[in-house]
Amino acid sequence: MTRRARGVLHRWPWAMPSLALLAALALLTVLGIIGGQLAPRLPPPAVSTTPESGSVQVQPLAQVTPPPINYIFYDWTNTDFQSLYPEAGPLGSIYVVPWRRIHINDNQFDWRAIDDYLDAAQNMTVTLDNGQVISKPVILEILDNESSFPNREVGAPIPPLTPDSPMFFFADYTPPFVRDRLRSSIDPITWVQSLDPYREGRLTTDLGSYMAIGRPGNSRCGWPFVAFAPKYNHPVWLTYYKQMVYALGQRYNNDPRVSAIILGPGIDSEYGQATKPIFGCDIKSILYAQSGMNESEYLQTVIKPGPLNDIADWYRDAFPTKQLYLQFTSAGKSQIDLLVAEGHTPPIGLKQATMVNDNNNQWQNDNSGTIQLMMRYSTTHSIAWENAYSYTGGYPESNQVRYFTLLAGLTSFPHFMDFVGGWPIEPATVETGMFNFERKYLGRTITSTDEVWIALRDTQYWPPVGGALKFAGWHDDFTYGLSRPEGIPGNQTRVITTTDLLKPPFNLTYPITTSLYSLIARRTDIASGNPYMSFAADHRWQYWGRLPISVAADGVFYEFTLKYVDLGSDTIAIQYMDYSGITRTRSIRKRDSGQWVTTTVTIRDAYLHGQFPGGADFRISAEPDAGGVDEIIHMVMVKGHSGSEPTPTPGLVARPTRTPLPLYEQWVNAGGGRYVDGKGRVWAADQAYTPGGWGYTGGYTSTTTGSQKVDEVDDPQLYATERYWLDRGGYRFDVPNGTYAVELLFAETLRDGKSLRIFDVSIEDKPVLQNFDIWATAGGFYKGITLRFQTTVSDGQLNIDFVTRKETAKICAIHVKYVNQPSPTTPVATPSLPPPVATSTPTATPTPGRATPTPTPTLTLEQRIGSLEERYRALEEAVQQILSQLQQ
Repeated sequence: MTRRARGVLHRWPWAMPSLALLAALALLTVLGIIGGQLAPRLPPPAVSTTPESGSVQVQPLAQVTPPPINYIFYDWTNTDFQSLYPEAGPLGSIYVVPWRRIHINDNQFDWRAIDDYLDAAQNMTVTLDNGQVISKPVILEILDNESSFPNREVGAPIPPLTPDSPMFFFADYTPPFVRDRLRSSIDPITWVQSLDPYREGRLTTDLGSYMAIGRPGNSRCGWPFVAFAPKYNHPVWLTYYKQMVYALGQRYNNDPRVSAIILGPGIDSEYGQATKPIFGCDIKSILYAQSGMNESEYLQTVIKPGPLNDIADWYRDAFPTKQLYLQFTSAGKSQIDLLVAEGHTPPIGLKQATMVNDNNNQWQNDNSGTIQLMMRYSTTHSIAWENAYSYTGGYPESNQVRYFTLLAGLTSFPHFMDFVGGWPIEPATVETGMFNFERKYLGRTITSTDEVWIALRDTQYWPPVGGALKFAGWHDDFTYGLSRPEGIPGNQTRVITTTDLLKPPFNLTYPITTSLYSLIARRTDIASGNPYMSFAADHRWQYWGRLPISVAADGVFYEFTLKYVDLGSDTIAIQYMDYSGITRTRSIRKRDSGQWVTTTVTIRDAYLHGQFPGGADFRISAEPDAGGVDEIIHMVMVKGHSGSEPTPTPGLVARPTRTPLPLYEQWVNAGGGRYVDGKGRVWAADQAYTPGGWGYTGGYTSTTTGSQKVDEVDDPQLYATERYWLDRGGYRFDVPNGTYAVELLFAETLRDGKSLRIFDVSIEDKPVLQNFDIWATAGGFYKGITLRFQTTVSDGQLNIDFVTRKETAKICAIHVKYVNQPSPTTPVATPSLPPPVATSTPTATPTPGRATPTPTPTLTLEQRIGSLEERYRALEEAVQQILSQLQQ
């Protein structure tokens, strides 16, 4: 599986290559844009002798699990999330440390990198959702094998560019002193160094790693390569890995700064594969054929029967009181039953790095699909998930897919989730509230939760395929203790998607199509005699089968919440049975808003005891006998209460489009945060467009971080950030109809010269700037300019669209104001003199957006990518698009 993010560098999804992509990757590596320097060896610390197996002396501690919040994977910078992203909620870090960085010689370890990280995290705070303030939690993981970028330490510091020279891939983080003991001779590999045509590179040993060597004729790849992996099955490798595990346990088992330990020897520290395909080449098969290690041998180094006989045993023995998690992928899930059978005490938690909204391995007929496996052990083992992909498409699908990915993970009652790709801190995702919903249900079990729910949907991977082993997506709904029994007469439902909502008989329109819930839902089917949806709660739920408060003083009552499309002025009904077996109906009057609404009702006399057909506890009825129409439902939730009734909730809790005030004014700091200018005006932080509000559609952000500033303007800080688009994008403002003044603020801080950046701007679909050149219009580099326009809005939305002609289209800030009197349409430029020197380091942060329908011309690669920074951005975008289509 392809995953992880290192700053703005994402893990390369090794998919089918093109010559252009390979050339771009090699060029970026040569220029230092991709890759990382190896950590220098620190001076030897005091020698610590590793204890023998089973001899770690610890003080008994209660089993402690990490705080049930979200975590950011690969947080090497030790980010203070609460200070930088307070709106994102509580976040912890997973610190991944290369093995070679801490194990410097036989029985010698340097712990300074870990200790410094933990000390810094202790000085940061995290406010939990219950108001408790704690130090930032850190989960620790040791990395032995990574696929991020070409291996810089194996004889090829820079991958060659010549067509006949090999490319070098994957990093073996086995310590150098161990690899020195593992070296063996190989047939020499030679090549011409790309930056020095007169010097020849030559590799004569395997450098202590297993190697997959692809040469023309012995691989289907069509180009030469060398890929590396640790010698997992070699007794020398295992001896020193075991030494490291016990030393790590001796130091950190009782350290409260470490919330948990993740183990997972394998590519990207994920148990399941020793290596992985790259650019469509089956490197794994080549490695096993050439190395003398087969997949079974690799898998058994981590899990095999017998006491203290594998890496999982060593970790449990070295960390007797620390929460452990085995991190694995779909390739490693076949071994999980064996791990559980070993009966570790306490159990080793299960952390799976395959969380997606839909995939064809979530269900298998052997009960070992990715979701099946985690659900099976959700009451006996601590469960955790990691998202499989960081890229999930453009707006609104990007948010919808992420939301349903979270729902998929929640089905197994996880203790925590961690994320690659920045999901929990991306404004466009955070603003939807999906993580506030998700965090409510972390750290619960089916026996401890007070609330159960079901999200109605289905998989696109059905029916199952395969031979003896059949596999498919997760059939039917995502369930959190509440299910929808199949085969009950009158309860056959139909799946409905965003596309269906737009068609007859519904004919719904924007903005409902952008809702998180609209990706996929279910509806009743009155026409075929199916007006019901029946539901059954898990019998292990503490509120199932309890006497209602209407008949027992110590009884229970329930809050039922429905999330449905508000179609028609009829009623939607909740039908249940009371303790005497009489069917009761609670009807909810709809308002025909054509939008998703949420309704919560309190019911005091419901007796949930499987009294309906099929063992269901209650059902939703479209009430066709009362003139009802089909109901489209996303989610049904039931919350149990003991004791007195809570404060009544309104019958209809709708989330309608916000109506702007008659007089409208909005200041936008494009690409930047909230800013108060010298006149006290508040420029709002950039945000993604949401219906009823304002925001960008698509694009990226960049910040000028050098000392150079745009002078001769009142607020140069406004020109230090920008939003830019490789092709097209813009801003939307939902406003009252009327006349508006629009101010656009620009400054050229990247390309010093005329005609190096060209783009068009339209307001309300009318061109206002064509072939616009900031540098030429403003009068040079680092000169600010403000252009003012007037427009009339008649459809409730003011649109500003940008179309790239060359380089990228960009904007620094926007001011929109309702005006009574027309103002001149001629742009008024406010130039400023530039300082003599400029230093600009753009930092790209991809943000998904909804593309506008404005047609754009076909751009050549040179027009779209005018600098090395833009080359990287475009390459990253292309790679991420490949990533979104990869299978596990």
